Amino acid sequence: MAHRILHIIDDSSAHDALTALAALAVDDGHRVLALGHRDVLARYVDCGGDARFATAARSLGWADPTGWLAVRRAARDFSATHLHAWGVGSAVAAATVTQSLPRVCTLGIAPTRAQGRILRTLESRQTWAFVATSSTVARAIAGQALGGAKQERLGRIRPGISMAQPHEALGPRELREALGIAPDEGPVLLAGGEGRGTRLDFSLWVAAILVELFPKMRMIVRLGDEPHANARAQRFANDMLRHDINIFVDHDWPWASLCRAADMMIVASDGPISVRSILHAMAAGTPVIGTANEDISELIEHGHTGLLAYAPKRDEIRGEPTPPGRLPRTICSRIEEFMGDSTLRWPLTDRARADVYAHFRPAQMRTQYATLYANLLTDPKLENGLQLPPEEVTAADRMA
Repeated sequence: MAHRILHIIDDSSAHDALTALAALAVDDGHRVLALGHRDVLARYVDCGGDARFATAARSLGWADPTGWLAVRRAARDFSATHLHAWGVGSAVAAATVTQSLPRVCTLGIAPTRAQGRILRTLESRQTWAFVATSSTVARAIAGQALGGAKQERLGRIRPGISMAQPHEALGPRELREALGIAPDEGPVLLAGGEGRGTRLDFSLWVAAILVELFPKMRMIVRLGDEPHANARAQRFANDMLRHDINIFVDHDWPWASLCRAADMMIVASDGPISVRSILHAMAAGTPVIGTANEDISELIEHGHTGLLAYAPKRDEIRGEPTPPGRLPRTICSRIEEFMGDSTLRWPLTDRARADVYAHFRPAQMRTQYATLYANLLTDPKLENGLQLPPEEVTAADRMA
């Protein structure tokens, strides 16, 4: 039986969940329904989603009954065999469908306590398969939403992210020349990130400090995809940064190419950082210095060669982030350490690069979801658990 999956997204869908969906919904067996304002669909397309298989519902969001009607109508018109929600809000909308369809909920970020209560309510009334994009998120779901006997309905499927390198014909030296950086200038530092929601505030503060500490350093600052944030960042840069040693790159230059041109990458933010931004840097062998998104922390917590990470720790009592005022200064001290210690200049090893390719392969992700969809049809109550195939590292991955 051919699977026909109706995917539901809304403004609560995490960036990395949308990235995974973009790599999954690539044929006629998938339809993506975006609830809320048109920006939700735009975010999905920005993450690589195919607009041919996606549509936006005219609703105020997942809590709007109009959106619930749109989900029911889409499930009926598409003859859906499964409902797949990509966020807590989307799960609420999917729960209103009266048809007895298998339901899946994928989360790209850890649920809050309130969201955990919502998920527990949904799970008590319907059978749901929960999927996390990382082990960190899976632990949070288990603690917030699921208990004891129900944890066999929880699995981890890493998002499939293409590691194709644009401008591969150009080496790092040629890329720098194309960006206007002379061969004798350097080191080259990359700041910013890829995708909506990537904040530049702290990256620009770090850049402003670094131009004073290292006058010969050249900067590549990649602006994000949000016009208002870009305008604010541009005003800050005009006031605080020296234009003769900084380059502001437009979106004609993909993030993966910029990573290959840089000696190091800084990621400094108090908000979520795109996993894809860090993965492309790791795949290019570019050392990363800065805050680490918890979704990627499980890959770097043991320390790949040349990769330093610093993340603001949360107050264990209040559960709030520590004040980020020291973050730019801490990042700068890490960069000074990196530049002063020649042993930290080594590129990422082939094994580390293979780990990135192996853990985030689109083909592996599609196989795991296809298995999950099939299991839900043969075992609707998930009495035998999700039974996901294990992650495998192939010879082709190690050669990538």
